[in-house]
Amino acid sequence: MNKLAIFCLMILILSGISTASRPESGAIIIDSLMYEPTPAESGSYVNVWIKVENYGKQEVDEATFTLEPTFPFSLDNNENAERFLGKLSVGEEVVLEYKVRISEDAVEGTNELKCKFTSDGSSWVTHTFDILVRTHDTMLTTQSVIINPPEVAPGEYVDVSLLLENMADSTIKDLRAELQLTQNEVLTTGIAYEELPFSPVDSTNVLMVKRLGPKEQKMFTYKLRVDPDTEPKIYRIPLTLTYSDEIGNTTYSEEGIISVVVAKTPELMINLDDSEIHTKNSQGEVILGIYNIGISKIKFAVLEILNNENYEIISTPKLYLGNVDSDDYETAEFDIYIKKENPELNFVLNYKDEYNQEHNEELSLVLKTYSTKDAKKYGFIESESVGTVILTLLFIGIGTLIYFKKIRKPKNRGKQS
Repeated sequence: MNKLAIFCLMILILSGISTASRPESGAIIIDSLMYEPTPAESGSYVNVWIKVENYGKQEVDEATFTLEPTFPFSLDNNENAERFLGKLSVGEEVVLEYKVRISEDAVEGTNELKCKFTSDGSSWVTHTFDILVRTHDTMLTTQSVIINPPEVAPGEYVDVSLLLENMADSTIKDLRAELQLTQNEVLTTGIAYEELPFSPVDSTNVLMVKRLGPKEQKMFTYKLRVDPDTEPKIYRIPLTLTYSDEIGNTTYSEEGIISVVVAKTPELMINLDDSEIHTKNSQGEVILGIYNIGISKIKFAVLEILNNENYEIISTPKLYLGNVDSDDYETAEFDIYIKKENPELNFVLNYKDEYNQEHNEELSLVLKTYSTKDAKKYGFIESESVGTVILTLLFIGIGTLIYFKKIRKPKNRGKQS
């Protein structure tokens, strides 16, 4: 049985009430009112049924009823506010139906709907009805989201703070803010659960407040720890807000996304892998290794050897290394001439991190040199063999004897003459 049928049944029941107290003349009264939906909603329509009855002991000749809606209520142009009922016999009842518009700016709570009526066309009686109005628009807004620190490293802590504000003019109840740290995906074989690499610390992932008044703000702060083996990237954490209106008839649910950046500055090491140079005032090739000893990848790396008074650059000073993954390395080769012992070689490494942020790192290392004697001792320079030394001395001795013989021959020839 619908509401209108129930209302008509109520009219029939009320019509059976004793007429002993009715006035001698004709008289109109507003016997009852029903409206739907209950409560009514701002920005929409409400259907109103009003029962008008001749409660007197005589006939009414000029019964007229007028609805006089004031804010937040109004009538469309095709809806007649005034209804001429004409003659109403003793005990006759009429049910009037109106379609009333409710302003979007209506205040939540009880609002008055006004009307007036007359039985003779001259004397008017004013009456009001109470209509319960509920605002249906979104009452809760997220004013700000603060992530501290803005970028968090694996194994470290991060605070996620939400500033929520009740924008409505009524109280909301049972506000619940939940970070969805576990996500599920429905597959053909069942439900797969995926846990985000965050764990709440000192609280749960659900925070609540019992009441939030009009224009009142509330800060929710979650303390999270990032799992130590978390891959650096942007993680999107679903946020669910649920709350009820002041009347308590409706529960609202809103969803959003909070982004947390997990990042770590790349950790690099430069190493002299090999060198052809072992003494000062010599030229050769040096081979450098660029090692990524952190968990973050570096991209588009370019290594440049810088000018220095201790050496001269013979080869191209810039080399493109490309991408260097975590726990990986790339090599670079430069041809230089060194002027001093143990010169410091200076470099600059340009690269981008996983979020395409540019980085410039100055790197340096010392190229160790040796004396000629030590270089020969350690095998960096080949030492002359004993045979080579003896042969060299023989050649020197023979050359010396020949020289002296040539000098002495002219003297002997002079004596014979």
